Amino acid sequence: TPLASIKERRITDGQWDRIADASSTFSQGKFDHVPASSMTALDIVSMALSRRHQVIFVDYLQQVGSAGRQKYSSLDVVSNTSMVLHQAAQTHNLLVVALSQLSRPEKRNGKPVKPDMHSFRESGQIEQDLDVALLMYLSDPNDYKSDRICKIGKNKEGTKGEVRLTFDGTIQRFSEMRPNVYAQLQAIGRRAKRLNNHGEADDTGLQDPAHVE
Repeated sequence: TPLASIKERRITDGQWDRIADASSTFSQGKFDHVPASSMTALDIVSMALSRRHQVIFVDYLQQVGSAGRQKYSSLDVVSNTSMVLHQAAQTHNLLVVALSQLSRPEKRNGKPVKPDMHSFRESGQIEQDLDVALLMYLSDPNDYKSDRICKIGKNKEGTKGEVRLTFDGTIQRFSEMRPNVYAQLQAIGRRAKRLNNHGEADDTGLQDPAHVE
């Protein structure tokens, strides 16, 4: 069901049926959604243990509260949150998946620099505590519709690298772009630019994007 239809409350009977089917499947698992913006990291861990949860998703790290937060800087709060979640994962065998903001991209010689492990906002403690880091950013910072890059910045148990993703905003879904398709789309873009600038004949034999397989 398109996100716009949900937000504007324009859901058809058929879409309601699909939502009901999906909800039924989803409800068979033990999932809890907890508005935790006012909770501390210790509160979140305590609740997860009391309910015997195996996985904690935190959305997002910089929003987790802290007792006496007014007394401490954002750096101290985020550092403490990161350490508490890391200790909980190690001690209680929990899987903790925490979203984090990245700093604004720096520029070098007028060009944006790709995010790295130093890009986590507020705290270098995050970099030390995590086992796996996935950094997602726009392939073209000036075009919010451009593909996303998912970069594996840290992986204690495996290799690092990056994956190019397309994003379908209508259903809020990321999909991996196959390398051969990406190469063809790049070539088509170069061909179109050349035709526009120089009026050259189209003799490349490349397929139209709609027909790329």
